[in-house]
Amino acid sequence: MKIVSWILGLLIAYFVCLYFLYFTFGVSIRSTMGLFVFLAIWSGFGAYMSSKLNYSGFLSNWYSPLAAFNVNITAIVALCLTFLGMNTINKVLAWDLAWAVVPTIPIVLISLTFIKFFHGIALVRTIAMFSTFQTLMILALAVFIFNIDYTSKPLFEPKSSVNAILISLVYFMVTGLTIVNVYALRYFEFYQRMTTNQEKNQFLTHAVKLKIAVHEAGHAMMYSYFKKVPEQLDILLYEQAMNKDNESRGLVIAKVPIKNSREFKEWQLLLALAGTRAELIAYGKHSEGSESDIKQWQDMAHSFLTEFDSKYTNQPTTPAHFETNKRLETNLFEKHTKIIDKFLSKNKSVMMSMARQAMVFHRLESVHIAKHLSKVSFTSGFPREKTLF
Repeated sequence: MKIVSWILGLLIAYFVCLYFLYFTFGVSIRSTMGLFVFLAIWSGFGAYMSSKLNYSGFLSNWYSPLAAFNVNITAIVALCLTFLGMNTINKVLAWDLAWAVVPTIPIVLISLTFIKFFHGIALVRTIAMFSTFQTLMILALAVFIFNIDYTSKPLFEPKSSVNAILISLVYFMVTGLTIVNVYALRYFEFYQRMTTNQEKNQFLTHAVKLKIAVHEAGHAMMYSYFKKVPEQLDILLYEQAMNKDNESRGLVIAKVPIKNSREFKEWQLLLALAGTRAELIAYGKHSEGSESDIKQWQDMAHSFLTEFDSKYTNQPTTPAHFETNKRLETNLFEKHTKIIDKFLSKNKSVMMSMARQAMVFHRLESVHIAKHLSKVSFTSGFPREKTLF
C-alpha cells in the first residue's frame, strides 16, 4: 500500500510540475525523463526519512529530506552546479541574468552590516561576491535546463514584474549561499586562522581557541551521566561567553535537576575536573585558567567528604586530622582523575569533534551536543543517572 501511494504521489507531482512550468511560466523541461528521475529520487529519499523520523501526512515525503540538510554537502553541490553553469552559459546566451544580479550586489553588501550572523566573520564580503557569481551560474544552468528561449522572449521588458521577482530571488539565493559558504569554510583551519583577529576575541590565536573549546567540551562530555541530555545545555565560546561573563572565554551552561544523592554529588565533582583533564589528554598539559576548576573541586570535595566519609574532619584541629583529611582528599582526587581520564581517553575522538564544532560556531546547543554524546562509549567507574522508571 505504501508503494502504491508513493507511486501515486510521484505521478501527481510530476504532472503538476509539468503543468505549472509549461502553462503558468511558459517554459519546457529539456528532459522530462530527467525531471521524473529527480522527483523519484527526492520522494524516495523522503519516504525513507519520513519512516525514520516518524513523519506523517500527504506531503511528508517531499519535506522530510530537508531534515537531512548538511552544510558541507550543500556547499559542494553548489560548487558543482556553478561549474555546470559555467559550461552552459555561452550556449543559452543567459547574460541577461546579470541584470538581475548586478542591482542585488549593493543590497547584499549593505544588508551584511545589519544581519547579526555575519558580524565579525573574516572575508564575508568577498564570500558574498563569490556567492553572487555562483548565483549567476546556477540561474544560467536553470535557464538551460528549463530551455528558456531568450532570443524570442527577453527576460526583462519595461515595467515587467519579472524584474522584481528575479532580483528578490537572487538576493535570497546570494544570502543563503553566503551563509552556506561561511559555514563550510569555517571547518578549514586556514579560514579559522583568518578569524583570530575578529572583534572581542582578537587576542586569541587559533591554538588557544581550540584549547578553550577542548576544555569546555570536556565539561560537556560529563553530561553523558544523564539518561537524557538536558534540554537546556549550551557551550558558549569566545565573544558568546564574554557576553555572559566578561572574564570568561568559555562556558558550559546547563539546568539540571539537583539531587541529594551521593552519586549525583560525585558526578558534580567529576564535572568540575573534566575540563582540566580534557586539556591534559589532548595536549599533555593544562592552561593556567584550569586552576579555578581545581579550586572548585577542592571546595566541593571538602563538603562531599564531610557528608559521606566519617573519617574526614570538617574542622581539623590536630596534625592527625590534617594528615587524614589530606590523605582522603588525595585518594578522592586520584580516583576521580582516573575515572575521567579513562572515560575521555576512550571517547577522545567524540570530545575533539565536539570541540572543533564548538570552535567553528562559537556556540553549541543541547540538540547538537546530544548528537555527539550519543556516540559515547561508557567505561568502568563512570557514574550513570539512576531513575525509578
